Amino acid sequence: MNLTFEDQANAKEPIDVSGSEQSLVSPSITKKVRVRLLIAFPLLIVLIISIVAGAFYQLVETEFGNPALIGTLTNRFASERMSAFARNWIIAMILMDVVGAIVGFAAAYSITEPIRKIIYLSHKVARGNFSEKAAIERPDDFGALGHSFDDMVESLNRFIHTRNQFILESFTGGLITLDIHGSVTAMNSAAEKMLGLEAGAAIGKPLKAMLSSRAFAPLLSLIEESLWKREPVVLRKLWLEDEGRKLAVCVHTSILRDRAGQAFGMMVNLRDLEEWERFYKQMARTDQLATLGTFAAGLTHEIRNPLGAIRGLAQLLSEDESLSAKAREYLRVILQETERLDKLVREVQDFSAATVTSLRPQDVHSVVRKAVFMARNNPNAQLAENVELVEHYQHSLPLVALAEEKFVQALMNILVNAFQATPPGGRIVVRTEMQPDTQLPVIIAVENTGSQIPEAVRERVFEPFFTTKEQGTGLGLSIAYQIVKQHGGELKVENTNEGVCVSIALPEARSRQKLSD
Repeated sequence: MNLTFEDQANAKEPIDVSGSEQSLVSPSITKKVRVRLLIAFPLLIVLIISIVAGAFYQLVETEFGNPALIGTLTNRFASERMSAFARNWIIAMILMDVVGAIVGFAAAYSITEPIRKIIYLSHKVARGNFSEKAAIERPDDFGALGHSFDDMVESLNRFIHTRNQFILESFTGGLITLDIHGSVTAMNSAAEKMLGLEAGAAIGKPLKAMLSSRAFAPLLSLIEESLWKREPVVLRKLWLEDEGRKLAVCVHTSILRDRAGQAFGMMVNLRDLEEWERFYKQMARTDQLATLGTFAAGLTHEIRNPLGAIRGLAQLLSEDESLSAKAREYLRVILQETERLDKLVREVQDFSAATVTSLRPQDVHSVVRKAVFMARNNPNAQLAENVELVEHYQHSLPLVALAEEKFVQALMNILVNAFQATPPGGRIVVRTEMQPDTQLPVIIAVENTGSQIPEAVRERVFEPFFTTKEQGTGLGLSIAYQIVKQHGGELKVENTNEGVCVSIALPEARSRQKLSD
């Protein structure tokens, strides 16, 4: 994903992400550095040598070059020798000038080259290119400057990689970015799961080579067409089937362009339609539960008052000794049915009042053990003969923000269902575990052996008043569902090879606090 660091740094100008290498170095800065140092320094050396040579030659000519002042043959010979010496000296000075110029230029180059390189790479970094390093291996200050520059670029690379990964993971659904040739440049975990790929192995390789199965041919054809035409695809539905795994996806593509309007890649967004369907069903179920809760609160109030009067009058009549046996049998049935109706009213009240208010960080295991103890001693949930109850608790689970009384009620409803559904000789497992790197890492699961739940029934298990039991009210799992959702968690019912598993996924206490903030 070709994102820029200057977005984070609030730079005044955006970064050209096209990868162009033109105009990377400012001409004014570069010329000043190179011209001044490459010319001034060696010329200064040549100038000093020339001044010394000229002064010496002038001295020789003045003192020994005029025969009239000398007047003798010997002095003329001496003058000629001195003139020859002066000429040789001038030649030596010229050679020294040449050598000095060469040495000066070499020294100036050794100074300007690392500076020029740092300036060049700095402009590349400013335009979003973090792929190159200075690699100045020298024992002096320029070497230290090069190492500092490389460390800075490496830190920027790590920062941008981390930030880009956060951005990728924040997208709902799968997200893949491709370059102009169709090779993968980035991929989030949702896309990995949907396509069965690993980002580390896929990045840098053509997506077509990674999805070689014929099942992905419609998806690849759609992506290639969009990339070739440089046109986006909006909300295209595809049905893929790979090795028995069916996947219904909604595909959306976007062409990535630079400031000049040139395409340099593509972004592909994949949404699991089944997941969206589950989401909308959950939203509809939540609305339904809220509506029913409001209705149930008023209904139970209106039912309970006359129900209390009926039960009271029936109890008074049962004390009349003149009643016949048949009348007493009728009164017994009335009291029995009013008791059953009163129990239903209490459950409806629990359903309408399943509102979580105060949450406190709790040890999950202590809450689970309390719910197991209460379920064991519930007269309506006696275990069948030879049923084994096993508890497996993972050590060092984080604290979870819970309303203890309400959560124990939800968990006990789940356990009671498991107790009632497990046949003689069966097995019930209550376990906790940690699933890291997820938003809901704390898992509480109740597994029981026995018959599996049909798909049509499993989709309705959380509906109020839906039950397959003769004596059930259909509110136990509905109440549990409401309570778990109000804790920020998820409640799932799944079939296993041996029976059914009901699992609760909850956020850590700190994560929930951050979300609420």
